[in-house]
Amino acid sequence: PLRATMPGRRSLACLSLLLTLLAGAFDPCGAFLIQTFSTGSRIVHVSWRNPEQGIPFVIHSAGSDDMSPQTSSAALRASFQIWEDVPTARISFAAEEESQTLLPSSNDGRNLLYFDETGRYVGARGTSVIAVTRIEWNDSDGRIRDADIIFNGRDFTFATGSDIPRGAIDLQDVASHEIGHFLGLDHTPLDGPTDIRPTMNPF
Repeated sequence: PLRATMPGRRSLACLSLLLTLLAGAFDPCGAFLIQTFSTGSRIVHVSWRNPEQGIPFVIHSAGSDDMSPQTSSAALRASFQIWEDVPTARISFAAEEESQTLLPSSNDGRNLLYFDETGRYVGARGTSVIAVTRIEWNDSDGRIRDADIIFNGRDFTFATGSDIPRGAIDLQDVASHEIGHFLGLDHTPLDGPTDIRPTMNPF
């Protein structure tokens, strides 16, 4: 099951549990929706300005408590690369220097990837939210100004690589999905059983 909150006037919190992504099991054109909102007189699409010029992101250098910072950083960078590698994509990303001090914020203009090991940003203990992408956009044109991805390191154990331990969450799968939200995409509208229904996929 996936969880999401409705967008607020100035910010969006998409809370998502990741399902197994079944490539080829559905029409690629239906893999996702673009997030939209109504200004009263028109529909506005949430998106980055000039995404082909490199959308910046910053990884918090502490990484995850479940692996070395180098391992988590490599998995996150690989997740951005998955989206760049889509043949029809006109996007690129620009990794900025990792930060020891930057914290999630909706108005600092820094696009942070952060592991919340205490629940300060994730919320109540025992939540089923694996990660949250918080987006701030301009109400007049939908242009994204700030986007942070926060991983719930308090309630979940993350792993990466070809041999994910039982009970652990594949960090690269989760990150790839959340980067879709980071780009302004929403979940697939397709119907079907929740255990096989595709969610957002980088096509």
